[in-house]
Amino acid sequence: MIILLVVFLVLSYIFFAIGLKLIIQGSLFVSNIFNNNQTTTTSTSSNFFGTVDLDAPPTATNSARIILTGQVSNFDQLDFFINGEKVKTVDVTDKTTFSQKVGDLQKESNTLYVRAQTNDEKEFKTSSKFTVIYKNDKPKLNISEPQDNSQTSKNEIPVVGTTDKDVSLTLNSRPLVVDYDGSFKNTVRLNEGENKLVFVATDIAGNQESKTITIKYQKED
Repeated sequence: MIILLVVFLVLSYIFFAIGLKLIIQGSLFVSNIFNNNQTTTTSTSSNFFGTVDLDAPPTATNSARIILTGQVSNFDQLDFFINGEKVKTVDVTDKTTFSQKVGDLQKESNTLYVRAQTNDEKEFKTSSKFTVIYKNDKPKLNISEPQDNSQTSKNEIPVVGTTDKDVSLTLNSRPLVVDYDGSFKNTVRLNEGENKLVFVATDIAGNQESKTITIKYQKED
């Protein structure tokens, strides 16, 4: 009888100990699942997903107004900035792309970017910033050789002159090399009779200046 009692007590202790451990582990497991779900929900609600990308505009322009394009999602309002000043606001609710002409650019360097935001202004993002040069003046172009309305007995003559830095130059649609200081020097072959030399200088903004030199080539007798 005593032996049976001892066995019963031992079995009861083992069952109680193991059962309590299982209950505790189960409670911790459920608790961990609940806590993880709470963290995920909070993280999802706090990390707003919205994008805005501004396409790279031209590096230079000869117009005071410029068209900016790009992509936007999950925002309601888009603000356009030039040199830190807001110049335009458009509605982009339910839109994924935008195209907007803005201005006015100031002479030389301008910093352009856009900022997207929700109606409650709690969420916003700013795009990359781009620098655009605004120039509307024609480049300088001076031809020192040959002289206009001149005559020569040589079928090959030098062409010499100056223009602005960072300008592309063509002579009768063929490119000429311009030095770092804006000077250029080359030679050109003439046809017998009247020749027209058309020089065209184009700057980075697309402004052009052209000059036409007329020269007559007549062989010596």
